[in-house]
Amino acid sequence: MAFFKKRSAAKRRKRKESADREADKLYQQGDESAEGMASLRDDTEVWLTHQGLPHLIDHYSIKHDIFTRMAPFLVFAFFVEIGFGFGSRFNGLVRLEIVGLFFLAAIAGAVTLNLARDRHFFALPKRIGVLEITIFILCPALLSMFSSERLLYTFILIAVFNIILVGGSFVLTSYGVIPMLVWTLGFMRKQSSEMVRLIAGSLPMSLLFAGFFFLNTEMWQIAADYTPLFYAINVGMILVSGLIFISSRIPQEVMSLERFNSWEEVREIVARTDSPLADVEIDKETSKEEFVGVPLSRGATSNIELLLLISQVVRFLMAGLVIGAFFFLLGIFAIRRVVIEQWLRYEHISEIWSGDIFGGEVMITWQLVVVSGFIASFSSLQFVVRTMTDQDYRGRFFEDMEAELREILAVRRQYLTLPEPQDEN
Repeated sequence: MAFFKKRSAAKRRKRKESADREADKLYQQGDESAEGMASLRDDTEVWLTHQGLPHLIDHYSIKHDIFTRMAPFLVFAFFVEIGFGFGSRFNGLVRLEIVGLFFLAAIAGAVTLNLARDRHFFALPKRIGVLEITIFILCPALLSMFSSERLLYTFILIAVFNIILVGGSFVLTSYGVIPMLVWTLGFMRKQSSEMVRLIAGSLPMSLLFAGFFFLNTEMWQIAADYTPLFYAINVGMILVSGLIFISSRIPQEVMSLERFNSWEEVREIVARTDSPLADVEIDKETSKEEFVGVPLSRGATSNIELLLLISQVVRFLMAGLVIGAFFFLLGIFAIRRVVIEQWLRYEHISEIWSGDIFGGEVMITWQLVVVSGFIASFSSLQFVVRTMTDQDYRGRFFEDMEAELREILAVRRQYLTLPEPQDEN
């Protein structure tokens, strides 16, 4: 019996030594425990999400990754809908008591689900499935029927609203749109001085363009008849044209981003980042092996394309706002009331505000807003086209963004070598 025990212990030691050798083959760290590797993997996934690219996470799952990140917002919306789901049928303390009972019932339901999955009473969910989403959609709709005489109409209205809410938050969460915007604005902040130089470089061409349109009588006469709706439609057409142009160029940019030649190149790039893997060394023996890249999935490719699209659209809008503000101020001080009255009949002048500045009368009109907005839209479209096609402009801005994206993709390449965690309930 003692012989079998010693033999079993020897086998366990052998398996442990083998596992340790495999871990050392991937990384040289002080602590290579399974918990440490799992924590490193989790931290890297959080980092990828904060970069606005959650689809780079390995085995990106709707139940484990997307719905769980949606959970705080859905829980908040759920309790808000329950709190306001009784209309005027109950008031005062009675309403408070009833809402409290439903809150307790919801908490009891969450505790029951945790117990059924052998988890702590108030543990945050590791997986959210169809059952939880169905409860979120239908429960407030059912409760709202108590406060309405049109039971079916109220039920359908609330249920449809919740379906749209879940769908919208799913898209935003799946592609990390909010972290993506934060990342883009952070990148723009770092490139703010370059942005100013690029916009300033485009102003001479815009001034020539404005010299024909901004000081043109027909342009102001056209603006006199524009309603806000028609103005929004026309400016929207210009913005959509820019969006189509940007979208047509982005797939060409993504193709070359994920190409790495060796582990040495990956390690060098990752070391420059602030990711959890920045200080993790790939074993030199492993780096000498033939390097094989891991192709991007369709979801990951779409995520990168969306990040590039949003970054370009933000730059598009920023350029438009700066140029529009410039011409708006120019119009206030250069186009005086007497000139506008000569260009337009008095009844067509839509005055928004007038006053004295520096001893002279100035006036803000709806026509000034329309004309400066049109010029800003066309100028920002010209700005984006130039920055994406002109090699000088491209090298000064767009390639910096490509470099940052390559850093993220290098982190993803090294992250994929981490051992996969065991499935959890």
